[in-house]
Order: sequence, then C-alpha cells, then structure tokens
Amino acid sequence: MTEVTTKTAKEGDTFRAYLTAPIVDGDWTVAPEGAEVVGVVQEADPGGRVKGRASLTVSLQSLALADGSVVPLRTSSYGVEAESGVKKDAARIGIGTAAGAGVGAIVGGKKGAAVGAAVGGGGAAGATLATRGDPAVIKAGTTITFRLREPVTITKK
Repeated sequence: MTEVTTKTAKEGDTFRAYLTAPIVDGDWTVAPEGAEVVGVVQEADPGGRVKGRASLTVSLQSLALADGSVVPLRTSSYGVEAESGVKKDAARIGIGTAAGAGVGAIVGGKKGAAVGAAVGGGGAAGATLATRGDPAVIKAGTTITFRLREPVTITKK
C-alpha cells in the first residue's frame, strides 16, 4: 500500500494496495497474493487548529483477479486518527516560556525575566495555536482487513 496521509489526501482520491494473501476457493485462486486493490479516501480531515485531531477514512473499490479481470467492491471502511499533540504542544509552550525568560533576564534582570517568560510563553502558545496538529497517516506496508458490504459474484473461467 502506498502511504495515505491527511497532508496530501483529499476525499475521493484513490490509492493502490496489494493483497498480502491469496483469495482461494478450494484449488481455484480467485486473486493471487500481490494482486492489486484500488482504494478510495472517503474522508480526510486535517483537524482543527485548536481542537480536533486529523482523521482519515478509506475503503476499497476494486480488486484485480487472477484471470486479469477487475471486479468492483464495496467494503467496510478503515479509519485512523492522528496522535494527540497535547504533550508536544505543552512542551513547545514550556520551551518558549523558558527561552523568553532567558531573553528577559538578559534584558532587564528579575523584572525582565518575568516579562520575558510572559512574552516567550505567549509567543509559543500563539505559534502552537496557529498550526495544525500532526496529520493522520496510514503508512505504506500497513496490513488492513476489510469486509465486503455487498456480495461479489465471480465466475470461474
């Protein structure tokens, strides 16, 4: 599977994936291991600037069979959500405050340090709130199991 991320993916975008195991019926190989599957991005929400994590939802739309034909699919969806950025945001704000206090102490002693801490923390908080959190990502090579939502009829040739 190619990587799919909310940094670049939009609703309706397609991606390529490959079967990690064959689909067989007795001695008949319906689709071999490595057969191409085409998926579609159902939802790619980059998340909010202050609240809300990025989220990504995908499903499958077709499968290449062993005989070379391609069948349409309707599958369950698979979704991921970005990691929480709370600890990282708190660290950014803390680092900004410490750096601001250092600058303030150089400029004006103790009183300057208090002003510098307020300015440093405020600047880091502003920068953190002005940026989006981490993207939601389905990494290349991730193994995902989908279930058919509608039956597929395949005739052995």
